[in-house]
This record gives sequence, C-alpha cells and structure tokens, in this order.
Amino acid sequence: MTNLREEMRTKIEERDKGWADVMALSKKFGFTILAYDGTAVLATNKNQLENLGEEKYLENQQRLFGGFYRPDTDQTTIKII
Repeated sequence: MTNLREEMRTKIEERDKGWADVMALSKKFGFTILAYDGTAVLATNKNQLENLGEEKYLENQQRLFGGFYRPDTDQTTIKII
C-alpha cells in the first residue's frame, strides 16, 4: 500500500509540473476568468464576451492580464484605455 501511495504522489507531482504551462497559455489567450492558489476557472473568449458583455469582458481582461492578447501585433498584453 505504501508503494502505491508513493507512486501516486510521484505521478501527481509530475502532472502538476505542467500547471504553470497551462496557466501561461490561458493568460496568453485570455481564457482565465478567475485564478487563485492552484485553482482556475477558464472559458473561451467568445463565451466570456457573450455572457459578460463587452464592458465586463474588457474589465476582466484588464484586471487579470493588464490587457488582452492581440494576434495582429503578436503581443500578449495590450493596455486597454
């Protein structure tokens, strides 16, 4: 039983190493709605815009990321004025 638990812990640690990569991609593409201490709520930008409306969507992008990703400029944060 101890070996199984040790194997599980090792596997969990290996999996969790990818969390920073997941969050970096989420930030790059603006998917994060809420994030705190290893937990995140993600949604597509289309769903955020449709459900929150333009004003709240832009507020969230500014609050969480300092702007939003602009593929036309290939920058991850463009300040929303």
